[in-house]
Amino acid sequence: MFQWLFKDSSDIVILDKKGIVGDISGERSIDIILTPSFYWFVEKNFSVKFTFQIKEYLPSIFEEFTDTKYLSYQIVPKGDGVFWLFAYDNRVILQALLDNGIDLLRVSKIYFAQNSFFYTKAVDLENGFLLCNLNGVISRVPNDFTKDVIKFNEISKEELSLENGAILKRYTNFIDENLIKKILLPLLFLVVVEGAEGILLWLRNKKLLAQKDTIFQSYNLPPTSFQNRAILSRLKSEINSQKNIRKFIGVLFNTPFNKDDFIKDIELTEHRATITIKLKNRNHADRYKVFLSKNIKFAKISKATLKENILSLEFKL
Repeated sequence: MFQWLFKDSSDIVILDKKGIVGDISGERSIDIILTPSFYWFVEKNFSVKFTFQIKEYLPSIFEEFTDTKYLSYQIVPKGDGVFWLFAYDNRVILQALLDNGIDLLRVSKIYFAQNSFFYTKAVDLENGFLLCNLNGVISRVPNDFTKDVIKFNEISKEELSLENGAILKRYTNFIDENLIKKILLPLLFLVVVEGAEGILLWLRNKKLLAQKDTIFQSYNLPPTSFQNRAILSRLKSEINSQKNIRKFIGVLFNTPFNKDDFIKDIELTEHRATITIKLKNRNHADRYKVFLSKNIKFAKISKATLKENILSLEFKL
């Protein structure tokens, strides 16, 4: 029964509110990566030397997101006064472990996705959602958000950052499984009793909650504000990129070309633009470079080549 206690390595799975990604059928211990559906994340600057000096501020920071009564917290210093702050509800995580048939005796460590993933590609959760890095914030987004996706089983353990930042380390190695069940059942009963007050409050605000859910479902938004802010930041970046491309094209087509000079080719990407100009006279090349450099103020020429009568200019947008 306890053969997994003597294994050196662990199976790694992702736990989402809609299920598990990964295999838990073996006997080895399990490291669990939680998606943002189980926690709230904020990045803040503090002028402090020690993390314990921040703890008193945590409830007020997260109260805008949820009721802080049952929350636990984690503080991760990132250097230069920057701290990653996490809030999570142990009851919700425990219930998800039980609902998904995970043997608590096999759980070794639990991590936040924010501390574990640094991929530019999104990771498929196989349930209609992805884990996506949006400007440094790991977010849970719908499948149609991006096409640049990989499967979780394509990622090796060495590629994950699981050395530090665990919110749980194994504490059940030598506890009898039946004893754990005897302890958990009364605890779950207390959770239900104490949660009755919260349920009544929820019922009183049912109309407001329904309106909020309708808005989130209509626009297919993640349920937490930090993920929505990350999406907004990503969209703003894309909008700015599109504006720059339109400005670039506007300047290009207002360039005063000589009669027999013309644009032969244009290549546009999110961060780079390349134009090829056919020249009747090679001496015209410098005039076009000066004009475009002067009028395209938001981009610089990163590369310029002149071969025969073909001028090629590459801009970094």
